[in-house]
Amino acid sequence: MELALGRRVRGLRNLLWGAPVCLNREGRELALEIVRDGDECLYQIAADGDELSPCQIGEVILDGNDMRPDDLDVAREQRLLQGRNEYRNGSVTLLHWKRSQAEESPLDAVWKWVADSHSGDPRFPYALRSVVYFDALPDECYVRITAPEPANLVAYGADGRPRLAMTGLTTARPHELAAISLDEEVAR
Repeated sequence: MELALGRRVRGLRNLLWGAPVCLNREGRELALEIVRDGDECLYQIAADGDELSPCQIGEVILDGNDMRPDDLDVAREQRLLQGRNEYRNGSVTLLHWKRSQAEESPLDAVWKWVADSHSGDPRFPYALRSVVYFDALPDECYVRITAPEPANLVAYGADGRPRLAMTGLTTARPHELAAISLDEEVAR
């Protein structure tokens, strides 16, 4: 998106996912289309040239500084964790994540947590109010999740500074996700 817009993208808002697209098969081609509407930039991602049924639509956030969460009190969170990787208190879950061979990113741990919180039922993102990127995700971080859905999630570095914030995350089972239809006849 940054290449297409010629400037830094801080995040995305009002995301909606359609049916999951398998990217591991040969021949999948994703196309990004960005439409400027005044000061806003709307986007859609379509697979294999199917622009009337995109796999994701949303809006680009060019300046997300006003969306920055407060820093995390790392010492307090470490006391709550007591050496564990997870702490739950009502609707708040704190995960302590360190990069290992088995996990590629802290978001992998988050999706596992989402599945576990739904009795192991696989879940996929369906809608997201916003995701804002503040800095690179480090090899060790803390992730605070506020649930139930729509959930909020903030990934913090070991220094307590926010690195990634998601608000309004709603998930669905794979069979509950349907293709997005941008057919003009349906929209009227």
